[in-house]
Amino acid sequence: MSGASGVLEIVIGVAVVAWVLVRQLLPRRVSWRMMLVFPAVLAYFAWKSLPAGAIPARQGVELALELVLALACGLWQASVTRVWRQGSQWMMRGGPLYLAGWVVFIGGDIGLRLAIEGPSALTSAPGHGSTWIAIVGGAACWLVRAAVLALRHPETLSAGPAPS
Repeated sequence: MSGASGVLEIVIGVAVVAWVLVRQLLPRRVSWRMMLVFPAVLAYFAWKSLPAGAIPARQGVELALELVLALACGLWQASVTRVWRQGSQWMMRGGPLYLAGWVVFIGGDIGLRLAIEGPSALTSAPGHGSTWIAIVGGAACWLVRAAVLALRHPETLSAGPAPS
């Protein structure tokens, strides 16, 4: 990322994340498409942020720890996401405890960066350093939640409204 296009990507990224997180507070129809599109968008941004050449060993360690954190937060978020049938529609709501999972994830990510890279990790521009690791972690967290919800509520996977 560089110049105006980098700033635009950051603005779009922050807007999308904010929109998705705010939606978690409101009841909405179960949409498996949305649960898969958001991680795909994050994967695109992670790919764009990958370092040129080989990935340093410390980033490999950071990625492994980030994925453990993402697994834990995704499991937590799935456990506090409510899924129910309202009339003929399957509904879901994450709520404040779901958002708390993101707060823990982001705090853990910052802690990992500080522990592994030092204070300079927080001042590196997006697209440099290990930003891609945080993005991969966010996508993994979202996918873990989706997988657990799909296993817990397989009836929501079928197309169309819930049976009456």
